[in-house]
Amino acid sequence: MTTFLGALALLAAVLLTFVVLKLQSRRVSGREKQHIAALWKALDTIDTPTMKLLHADAVLGKALQIAGYTGSVGDMLKQAGPRFSNEDAVWKAHKLRNMVAHEPHKEFSHKELQQAIQTLKKATDDLS
Repeated sequence: MTTFLGALALLAAVLLTFVVLKLQSRRVSGREKQHIAALWKALDTIDTPTMKLLHADAVLGKALQIAGYTGSVGDMLKQAGPRFSNEDAVWKAHKLRNMVAHEPHKEFSHKELQQAIQTLKKATDDLS
């Protein structure tokens, strides 16, 4: 029984080490950070908050791809979830983006849109 528990503890330690190393290997390089920063800077030219939110979500999607994640933005958010300082807020912002994209006649407050954009920017920074 003691041997089994020891083997299980060793396996858990190896698995934890693998997960930590895997997450660290997905860091964004300096050049890639500059590219993402340029994409965020380009958002300053967008006047419409709803369009800005759509593009901010796309920038986060690009950052996730650069970090090595695959699939739709939703798929990549699931994979990267633990890397975000506020995973729930990131999901809320992404869901708002989906509402903006799929419910074009619905009205959204400027504050709500700005907060979602800031959340997506923070999520992008969390990948660094």
